[in-house]
Amino acid sequence: MGAELLELNNEIVSAIERLPPVDPHTLPGRNGALEGEERVREIISRACATSGEAHERMQSEYFGAGPLERLFSDPEVTEIIVNGPDSIWIEKNGQLEEWQDRFLSALTYRNFVARMSREAGIQASLDCPFADGHWRGCRIHLAIPPASGANVVVTLRKHASTPWTLAGLAARNWARPEALHALEDLVGGRKNFLVVGGTGSGKTSVLNACLATLSERERTLIIEDTSELRVPNRV
Repeated sequence: MGAELLELNNEIVSAIERLPPVDPHTLPGRNGALEGEERVREIISRACATSGEAHERMQSEYFGAGPLERLFSDPEVTEIIVNGPDSIWIEKNGQLEEWQDRFLSALTYRNFVARMSREAGIQASLDCPFADGHWRGCRIHLAIPPASGANVVVTLRKHASTPWTLAGLAARNWARPEALHALEDLVGGRKNFLVVGGTGSGKTSVLNACLATLSERERTLIIEDTSELRVPNRV
């Protein structure tokens, strides 16, 4: 992230701080929050008049997901971990790595968390400092201070757009052919079995692959709170 973006953001923040407060009584038929948003968009447009790329980033920083936007469109990224405005990690191809971008300020990070929480319909408080929900195709977990340390921590686990199948696991050499056949026999024989593993090890992927082998006439009962499990029938 270039120093010019940080400098530009400081200029925008200063302009926002100089704005007079919005008085809803002087705005008949209008919403004060909407009016404030329009003022911020005008400030961004003036500050970024000579750079379309900067304008796009600032719009995303103040009204979108900022440095996370590109990660949502990357199919190889399966998890996003935000430990604060300047600490973002991703899981890509099963490996954790630090993302070389950050939120431009603590203010824009706080705004992002508030916007995400509002859209996901979740809320964390001192009485309950953790919250879970779904947002933009991800399962999210939110933790706030002091339970999370000095910063709000956000974890986003992306839902797979296409559920795994045993054939797909075989194509990736996830297991030996005989092991995958054994799984198929367990499901077909209606046997009890456990799928156990650490975070990100592929438990949900394996469960989806097993569910995909079910007949359309098979009745399925799922006792689970995640929407990532896909049942291939309507029974």
